[in-house]
Amino acid sequence: MERLAALVEVDDAGGIANAAPDDDSRQSLISRQISQLEEFFDTELKNKTGKTVRLTPAGKHLAKIGRAHV
Repeated sequence: MERLAALVEVDDAGGIANAAPDDDSRQSLISRQISQLEEFFDTELKNKTGKTVRLTPAGKHLAKIGRAHV
């Protein structure tokens, strides 16, 4: 549930950096949690453009589903 909550938090904030501003260790944790969800669901949930990490359409869809459970 923590991983799903992190995904929802990123969706609400518009990106990992926005979800944990000025906290590199929290950003790293969130990224790792989303990577674990990617492995579990065998699909890409986030993508990186430069230094910006945002959710893919699949990530946004899972966040929408998860929002009802967190």
